[in-house]
Amino acid sequence: MTNSTLGVLSEIYVHSTNVSNAMVMTIIGIYLHAVFVSFTLGFPLAILAWLIKCTGLATHYSSITPRH
Repeated sequence: MTNSTLGVLSEIYVHSTNVSNAMVMTIIGIYLHAVFVSFTLGFPLAILAWLIKCTGLATHYSSITPRH
């Protein structure tokens, strides 16, 4: 191998460290995004279910008989 080939290989090695760090940050970002999406979609549904249960709407709607 010539010196120019070793220089290219050392440049690839330096960039592979940065790619490894970028992959770690990407994985962390994916999980953080999942947490925030869960909060955004989960809390309104949980609050809605709690309001239906506490206000008695669940019993009101369950006592209505469907029309045939």
